[in-house]
Amino acid sequence: MSEFLNDTGLFLIDTGATRGRHALDLLITNRPDIVTCTVTNSCLRTDHSALIVNSELPVAARHKIRNVVTIPDIRQHHIIKLATAISEQDWSCIRAENDITVAYSIFVDRIKSLITTHIPMKRITVTNNTPSYITPLVRSLLRRRNKLMRRGKICDATELSGKIGKIIIKHRQDELSNISHKDTKKLWSKVKPVISGGARPTALGDKYGSLFTDLDAINAHFVSVATDPDYDINEINAIIESVPVSGSVLQPVSEYEVFKLLNSVKKTSPGHDCIPYWVFKHCAIELTPVVTFLINNILQTGIPPSSWKTALVTPIPKTAAVKTFSDLRPISVTPIISRLVEKLVVRKYIIPALPPDLIADQYAYRPTGSTTSALISMTHTVTQKLESCTYVRCLLVDYSKAFDTINHAILFRKILTLSIPSTVKRFIFHFLTGRSQAVHSGGRVSDWLLVTRSIIQGSGIGPSLYLVYSMDLKLYQTSTSWSNTLTIRHS
Repeated sequence: MSEFLNDTGLFLIDTGATRGRHALDLLITNRPDIVTCTVTNSCLRTDHSALIVNSELPVAARHKIRNVVTIPDIRQHHIIKLATAISEQDWSCIRAENDITVAYSIFVDRIKSLITTHIPMKRITVTNNTPSYITPLVRSLLRRRNKLMRRGKICDATELSGKIGKIIIKHRQDELSNISHKDTKKLWSKVKPVISGGARPTALGDKYGSLFTDLDAINAHFVSVATDPDYDINEINAIIESVPVSGSVLQPVSEYEVFKLLNSVKKTSPGHDCIPYWVFKHCAIELTPVVTFLINNILQTGIPPSSWKTALVTPIPKTAAVKTFSDLRPISVTPIISRLVEKLVVRKYIIPALPPDLIADQYAYRPTGSTTSALISMTHTVTQKLESCTYVRCLLVDYSKAFDTINHAILFRKILTLSIPSTVKRFIFHFLTGRSQAVHSGGRVSDWLLVTRSIIQGSGIGPSLYLVYSMDLKLYQTSTSWSNTLTIRHS
């Protein structure tokens, strides 16, 4: 019996004695948290007791909260129609536009219009106790399968059931891929929604309490950290104007490079322009020419579209128990194309320009860096010191809010010393100047507020700019840097 229970994941409920002093009945269930069993006298003339089994659902499961969500139907034939429409578009108005903000706005409006025309939307009702693997797509397919079964199309329904099963398996694999028995916290994070009878709430107020329902207050807290009290816009503009508009020759980005970027886009949240990732991924070939033109125009002028300077902030917890706004970390979500261009700038210009001797002790945000490399270096140094010393003392220094308190004037001056094309420098300066952000949660968005420092947590360019900012921070003794943590060894 124990082997059977281990193989199936079921639980044996202790019923107690059901005939004399002997327990002759077995009650097996997959929900021991809601199943109760009571032994009582039988209505029949027998010496065998009866069992009353009651499946009492949790209170949260009895009070369902229904939400209607809209999802795009991105089946292949719809994607083909969208891709064909994009390829037939006349983008000459974008090529003739001198203002990059206007050109990008035209591009976004055209793409949204084509999505509305060729991609039908489905309205799906989900409840608060719907399992996480029953996504809106799965629920839509289940509804379609049930219709097929009612029409007597059993073969089609069976085939669709197989596809649904594969989608659920893939979702569960992705959800559990980073969980091991060693991390009990993550294990319980997946078990608790099952025990409580529903999925986790998505709104901050539902997760952490009524204090977190005020998104404007949360955003004001984040902005207060990312506001420089000594910020001087005239100083910033003077630094930007000191960079010549022309002078260095910038090699245009090829269409092949752009295609690889678009084709490799993974599932991610869209920015304020609301263009979903699947448009870029599934229509990469058709979008490559116009996106290549936009990217080259942006990098050659050094001015990003104004919409790239706005970010929707997703607060994520820094601690297990979130009690105050300080326990949340702001992760900014910028437009997808913006993130692609940022990564392109990092790979082609920033990383090659970093002096190797200044980042030799930095193991984060580098192509060959990792925590493993940092630990190996630290262990090697400590072992060497122990050959001539009786002990080694390590002092760990963690910078509080390292990304959010970066001074723009200091960062810009350090960027000026790097061998980066002037238009790329201007792009970075304009990208960080005049930014605004808003917090979004549970379908609501706060007011937009300006930020005057920070390098945008969650952006593609932020980590590399932190390297630039901290690379000349050196100690008189050997140190090892991992992200915003210094390890100082003194023997």
